[in-house]
Amino acid sequence: MDKLIGIFLFFLLGLFTAYCQEDNLNKYKEVPFSIFEGKSQTEDLSQLLASKPTFIPFKEFDKDSKFSQTYWLKVNLTKEFDTLLTRKQWRLHTSSFEFAEMYFNSSEGIDSYTFGMYNMSETRSSVDYHPGIPFESSSLIDGHLYIKFYFLDAPYNFLKKIRIFYTSEETNEFFSKYYSQGQVNKFFQHYAFFGLCLIVFICFVFIYGVVQKREFLYYALYVFFSGVYLVTPDLPFDYVIHLIHNRIAHFFLLSSQIYINLFYCLFLIYYLNTRKDYPKLHVFLKGIIIILTVTVFADILGKLLGFNILRFYLFNFQRILMTLFGVVGMIYLLLKAKNQLAYFIVLGSFCYMLGAWGYFFFADSSFMVAGITLEIIIFTLGIAYKVNSQYKAKLLLQKEVSQKEISALRAQINPHFIFNSLNSIQHLILTDDKMGALKYLNQFGKLTRSVLDNSNQTKVSLTDEIKVLRSYLELESLRFDNTFSYKIEIDDVLDTEDVEIPLLLIQPFVENSIIHGLMPKQFGDKKLIIRFKLEGEDLICEVEDNGVGRIASQSLKSTTKKSRGMEITEKRLKLISSSNRKDANINIEDKLDAKGEASGTKVIIRILAA
Repeated sequence: MDKLIGIFLFFLLGLFTAYCQEDNLNKYKEVPFSIFEGKSQTEDLSQLLASKPTFIPFKEFDKDSKFSQTYWLKVNLTKEFDTLLTRKQWRLHTSSFEFAEMYFNSSEGIDSYTFGMYNMSETRSSVDYHPGIPFESSSLIDGHLYIKFYFLDAPYNFLKKIRIFYTSEETNEFFSKYYSQGQVNKFFQHYAFFGLCLIVFICFVFIYGVVQKREFLYYALYVFFSGVYLVTPDLPFDYVIHLIHNRIAHFFLLSSQIYINLFYCLFLIYYLNTRKDYPKLHVFLKGIIIILTVTVFADILGKLLGFNILRFYLFNFQRILMTLFGVVGMIYLLLKAKNQLAYFIVLGSFCYMLGAWGYFFFADSSFMVAGITLEIIIFTLGIAYKVNSQYKAKLLLQKEVSQKEISALRAQINPHFIFNSLNSIQHLILTDDKMGALKYLNQFGKLTRSVLDNSNQTKVSLTDEIKVLRSYLELESLRFDNTFSYKIEIDDVLDTEDVEIPLLLIQPFVENSIIHGLMPKQFGDKKLIIRFKLEGEDLICEVEDNGVGRIASQSLKSTTKKSRGMEITEKRLKLISSSNRKDANINIEDKLDAKGEASGTKVIIRILAA
């Protein structure tokens, strides 16, 4: 309970400080400044002033055509002098420069203060604002302050966003320690997005480790670099670079935009199977991958040699290239789509492009975050759709293979049965039993026709299976001079026309009962009972005899080898189980009389009633 109260009070405090900062954000004064393109990073203020530079008002500065590593800002505080005299110390706030140095008057002459994104000595309690640069009215140099800043890499659109303002020490507390509601919203949005990227990255790396399919790995890397590139600059970046050398971290972050495009193209190749389904697109993608790979190495080389202008043009080139590819690729896929996967790519890429345009025109990363978030969701759904489709196709293929194997095994039973029947006919002819042979041939013809009529069917109705069994039992009864009796019992609730089973599934067990159970019996009557009944969704087939039992049968030399028909049928049942995803099983019970002696065998076959 105390913890809940503490959390609630903390939440109220956060709201209070947010509103306080919103109010105090208005208590700052933005000041004008002019800009001059410097010569080198080592140039100091005395060298600059000696060259009599012409500072250009920032509004008139051509921000798009200029590119340099070093710039000077001349901050005009001449109109603020009266205000500055009201307090001893003030704080100057600027945009988040990478490296910057402010020059001002001190008791010892011109002094400087180093600050910026990569100034490790600068401590702050806020992840969004640095603590500000302390100065006094006496710090002004002819009513101005001078700031030199330079870039590790190309400035891109950074020059368009420069702002300079100053605050009192009291107001500065809110800039350095508390957050406005807008800042809280931004942090929440970006942390949530990066969390989403991280979760997706971990999940798909894990999936790749299991299934070893490259589209999962490339998609994971694409999402990871998207999160790094978009979110990290707006989060506590200076905290992150404490863990990694600042120059390496900055290089990695800027270069990640190339890796986003590279892994996106690799993902497309494997996700869409472009080599097979879209050969023209595949060639185009291969070309872009080669270009992006060269761009990566050129970027590294430009960084090592200090050719930042090269990196500037490389980044712009790959942006234009990927924009053109995005437009052309989406149109191509819409016109040539081979399956639903193409539409996932088109829709996701369109969302990404909308976000990129919003980011470009409005300089607000929220558009890009929203666009990529939608793209990640759509691509993830697309991958799930592909996995599900492949799983269904695999199940269908397995079912077809199982049916083919079942048909092949059934074809092995038919010759086995025919061979036994022909042996019986031969025996009757050799014993000069012409009438028996004719009668046997007649029954054999009926049975053969019934089997051939159903040879193309994977399954037959239980009615047809029982007809085949009756014909077979008549044949065996003739063969063994009616020395055994048989009976077929059917459950009253069982509709034999409505239930289907594999053809000749029961016959091998019936044959086994007659040959190995009943025929070796020397005394007493010989009975065979076949039962069919329903138990829930299962069809129960029982073959019961009162023969000598399995132990006595196995002791005979002629029966040491397991019945070929039984082996084949067991394989068929295993395949039926894998096809139906429900176990079909055989249970064999040894019957005992009151004295504990063998009195026959009972075979119970359980299969799904189709």
